[in-house]
Amino acid sequence: MLLTIACPDTAIDLPHRLGHSGDEVTRVRLESGDAHVFFPELGDGRSRAALLYRPREQGPGSGSRLHHLASAVAHAFGPAASMPAVQAGSEPLPVVKIELTPIPGVFGSRWIEMFGPLGWEIEPAVLSSPETDDIQFFSLTLTGRVALGAALNQVYTLLPFIEDDPDYVTVEEGVGRGQDWLTGHPSCRNIVRWHFNHHPSAQEIRDGILPPSGAREGDREAEGGRNTRLYEARMTAVLEALARRDVKTVTDLGCGEGELLVRLMKEPWLERLVGVDASIESLEVARARLEPYFANGQPADRLVLLQGGLTYRDDRWTGSDAVTLIEVIEHIEPERVGTVAHLVFGEARPRIVVVTTPNREFNALFNFLRPDEMRNPDHRFEWTRAEFRSWAEGIEALYGYGFDLQDIGRLREGLGAATQMAVFSR
Repeated sequence: MLLTIACPDTAIDLPHRLGHSGDEVTRVRLESGDAHVFFPELGDGRSRAALLYRPREQGPGSGSRLHHLASAVAHAFGPAASMPAVQAGSEPLPVVKIELTPIPGVFGSRWIEMFGPLGWEIEPAVLSSPETDDIQFFSLTLTGRVALGAALNQVYTLLPFIEDDPDYVTVEEGVGRGQDWLTGHPSCRNIVRWHFNHHPSAQEIRDGILPPSGAREGDREAEGGRNTRLYEARMTAVLEALARRDVKTVTDLGCGEGELLVRLMKEPWLERLVGVDASIESLEVARARLEPYFANGQPADRLVLLQGGLTYRDDRWTGSDAVTLIEVIEHIEPERVGTVAHLVFGEARPRIVVVTTPNREFNALFNFLRPDEMRNPDHRFEWTRAEFRSWAEGIEALYGYGFDLQDIGRLREGLGAATQMAVFSR
């Protein structure tokens, strides 16, 4: 498949903007095949970029799958597609022209439903294929006034969704992340649900697209579905861990916008909850989300939200049966993890401590990540399963807590699951 990009009315240095050299062909290796980036037009204030995808498997229609092309776009132009859509003081948006050919199948309304609301003019053309009469192809030209980064982001977000291939298993970096176009798209939730349902380990990506209410309440899977959301699986695992241990009071350290607290407020067996976070903004969001529970007659003292850091002693949140650190510890500088551990296990000494954190080994399935890259730019570290166990054993030796380890999410042979959880007890 061939994808070309041009800005016909604007003198944009495409090689520079796309992160490539204009005078040589760049080869991008993918699991499904190879992509080559080159610039067939260059100079005189105008340029055109081309990405040619070649599948490794040969045969009628092989490698013509849209998600392969989307993966190639993400690998070849990912940094450009992560640029903000509009920057302060920027010039008027350029006209961007993207051509795709050949696309298997027959042009349908799904293309219009996806690209039309974004302002693209859509021009399909039927391609004849005398050697393979049983396979139909068409080409497509998209023309719109849009930031180049947003255009690329839209292409590699929407192509797999339009194709709706059940075998699609790869999340590309920046699916809608940092872009306003997706949150304003009429099919936003369907697009995000589809990507997320195909990728139960991609909660970090999903959280960057939908507002908190969507992460909390929306896009629910049917019970027993094959791709249960990691977000839901994580919350359920934490809730079950607390319920099995006869916990009555809980302190959620690093509570953020209250995702776990909302779940805990629904449980009548919990008598008191404390949420602690360093961010006033996050606590304000949490308070707004939890307000309906008080309007329905919840005791005012059942929930306390506190602003505070985790690296100094704060007696306001001590005394709970359980302390939770849900996707929090990896945001702490490694040299301060020992301090946090001492404050929790050595001084507060709750009966139960629940810690969840990403499993770094699982990152191998994210082909948009470099070997040394972490899932979230704010992560200070990510532990392998062995490193997490070693840390838990250190807690056991220093503070006398036993522990149970649990995988959260779908297990992959040799890699474990996306999230790992330790439940400490004394």
